[in-house]
Amino acid sequence: QWQADWVLDHRADAHAALGLEATRQIDRVLEGSGDPARRAEVKFRLASFLNWGSGELDDAELYCRQALELFQQAGDDRSALHAATELAWVASLKGNFVDSANRAVEVIDKARESGHIGPLMHAGAVKGYQQLAMGEFGEAEVVLRQSAELAREAGNEYALARGLSALALNLALQGRIPEALSHLEEARRAYPKYVEAVVQEWSAIVMWFAGDFPAVVRYTEQALAANPGGLSRRRGYALPFAAGAAAEINRAAEAEDFATKARNLYGTRRWSFCCDYASWAEAQVLVLKERSEEAAISLEPATLSIFRMHAWPWAAPMELDRAEIACLTGNRTVADQAASDLDRIAAEVDRDLYRGLAAVAHAWAHLAGGKRTAAAAAAEKAVTLLTDTGCQAFLARATDVLGRSLAGIDRERAVENLEHAAAMFDRCGAAVRRERTLQALASLGTRGRRAAAGARGPESLTSREREVVRLAQQGLTAKEIGRELFIGSRTVETHLSNAYAKLGISSKMQLMGIPPQILS
Repeated sequence: QWQADWVLDHRADAHAALGLEATRQIDRVLEGSGDPARRAEVKFRLASFLNWGSGELDDAELYCRQALELFQQAGDDRSALHAATELAWVASLKGNFVDSANRAVEVIDKARESGHIGPLMHAGAVKGYQQLAMGEFGEAEVVLRQSAELAREAGNEYALARGLSALALNLALQGRIPEALSHLEEARRAYPKYVEAVVQEWSAIVMWFAGDFPAVVRYTEQALAANPGGLSRRRGYALPFAAGAAAEINRAAEAEDFATKARNLYGTRRWSFCCDYASWAEAQVLVLKERSEEAAISLEPATLSIFRMHAWPWAAPMELDRAEIACLTGNRTVADQAASDLDRIAAEVDRDLYRGLAAVAHAWAHLAGGKRTAAAAAAEKAVTLLTDTGCQAFLARATDVLGRSLAGIDRERAVENLEHAAAMFDRCGAAVRRERTLQALASLGTRGRRAAAGARGPESLTSREREVVRLAQQGLTAKEIGRELFIGSRTVETHLSNAYAKLGISSKMQLMGIPPQILS
């Protein structure tokens, strides 16, 4: 059936290539038919294949307009509203979020007047997605909840799971992570076959904002496993986030594979902001390969593109990366520009999460200009704003730049903040950032070196320290260890003191409780 839920929900997107040419042939055969309803159904299906399958948006818009006119000729108001909803999706995929939302509102108004629940539910989802993309979170939440409730009342488990996961994403983008996670769990309970409803893909993005990078990779891998023929455009949103997460974890091959998949899927042609996010994924791989200047060059046009679409929440992570990379590569001008752009985003979105990210960017920009006091003040503000968001990686990044800013002002506080940032990065699975933070920590004198070594644990023990520790575990005294290794007792005590700090212990009794294999 042409108007079945699987058509309206775009669930044939992964197989669009198989159906596209056949549907074109059917359309040609029916061109001279006097049955406008039948012709409209074929054109509507063709538009969907083009929209979500091949991504040929101009052709999709053309066929969708023809379908709308034919449905109207046939007097099928309900189907005409579905065609109008698909036109709203076309506008969205072309990057015209405002136009898309306005079109969805028109459908919603007409659907309410006529009492057509299906179009009302689908158009509500479109409007919610567009408002979410532009950071109009309050309005998006209202309409997405209404759409989800309509799906619940209609017994449409697929649409309910999709709606709940969209709500989760809306909440995560506001920095309301615990609520977002709760909605994802509800989405999985609502629809046992939730892998069909892009729940895993949205889960990956939510977990990226939460700062759980191993979970991002896991959910994306599950989505890939559930679609052995490859992800469609609609299901590929998580790939750039998985690339970034794998880069954070220091799994370079996987990061590059995810980034390649994203580029192969979205190419360089406009399809929402996905081609721009593919560039972001590639930039993160470049940073991992220590090619930050190339990453900065690739980020600039991608960020500008999303900025022009007014997709404020989605531009923010890119702008933050631009500010940080610019500082670390000595480009103060770009750092200032990125911080200014994040100020604009924060003003448009009006949430602490984005005010916090703007403050982090300003801290990096001030550091690039050598203004440590101003950088520390901005970083302090960022930490305050981000503390209650649940976005742990962003909070860790704010704490990291605070520690770096304080390095030339208050070394004790610098050590404390860098040590705290390293611990947070560790909980996020962000091994690469953790190591960079520990390197900065180790540059802060004796206390910083000891703190960094303590954070690294047994892996940071020198070969001599390992020898001393092994002999101490055998019950030898400092004097006996000295004779064994031909070093003085005081040197032995120094090695033991350093080893205790690195192992996080304070006595020989605690040392005896450490399994020898850990020290091997």
